[in-house]
Amino acid sequence: MADTKFDPFNDRTSRNIRNNLSSAFAESVRLRSPKLFRTCAEICLREATAESHVRYVQQRLQRYERAFREIESLDETNLLCAAIILWNHELFFEFHECIEMIWVHTDGSEHEALKGLIQAAGFHIHMERGCRRAALRLAKKASGHISDNRECLRCIANLETLIRGLDQGDSEPVKLEADPSAVCR
Repeated sequence: MADTKFDPFNDRTSRNIRNNLSSAFAESVRLRSPKLFRTCAEICLREATAESHVRYVQQRLQRYERAFREIESLDETNLLCAAIILWNHELFFEFHECIEMIWVHTDGSEHEALKGLIQAAGFHIHMERGCRRAALRLAKKASGHISDNRECLRCIANLETLIRGLDQGDSEPVKLEADPSAVCR
């Protein structure tokens, strides 16, 4: 088996693996059933053509299992609360997938607030890749959307800390705190 760098931004196979796994995981989170992401991981491992693909799937699967156990312990089936767990596990692409499931069914301020969260995840994805300039552009947009529509994100107790981190271009992700007294979508 050959080995190439796992790079979903420049390699189609890597991108397909990342996208398929993250979509399966987001759907598993929505359904509160791990079967979909486990099956997808098995298929990806069977079809892997490079060691880097195998390592990525194995590492992601371990992280998914840890995050999913935490999500299963939630009393509610709220997708935004589950997405906060993904953020805190630094599964930013998967966070983006889960938030997008909500975002497509919203409009107005809520749509803009969730767009900001998606962009905030993109900021961290770009920072992980070392693309600081693109990351900082996204951070600025994210901060604006979140700041202007913060009333829609009351379920994040430390939203101001997130906004400050984005404004400062802080590469260290803020651990989000869910506010159990606020209504999450």
